[in-house]
Amino acid sequence: MKTITLHADDVTFGPFQDEFGYIGNSKEIQIGNKLYTIDFPGFHSWLKNTRRYSPYSNPKGFSTDGLEVWINQGYNYAIMLRKLLPHHIDVYYGFWKDFGDGTWRFCKTQIP
Repeated sequence: MKTITLHADDVTFGPFQDEFGYIGNSKEIQIGNKLYTIDFPGFHSWLKNTRRYSPYSNPKGFSTDGLEVWINQGYNYAIMLRKLLPHHIDVYYGFWKDFGDGTWRFCKTQIP
């Protein structure tokens, strides 16, 4: 089964990744011979804050102010992605989270 992850992480190569690496860009994803257009309201504005909320791609500019809201917005975009793609493709949302011990872990949740 094909797996696509929307990464709330450094988007230098694009926010979407499959099991082999980054695919597409912030505007479209190519899966096989089908092109899917990403036209989610506010998605590109949300992506602009990726470096601000990534603890490892931007350690000096990293901020936790507004992080939870931003993570939740990303989850909603992953739900939109789930609705866009066929159901034989698994969709995940990946994000950084500190569970209170000062260590940032990359988490990944499946979108049903």
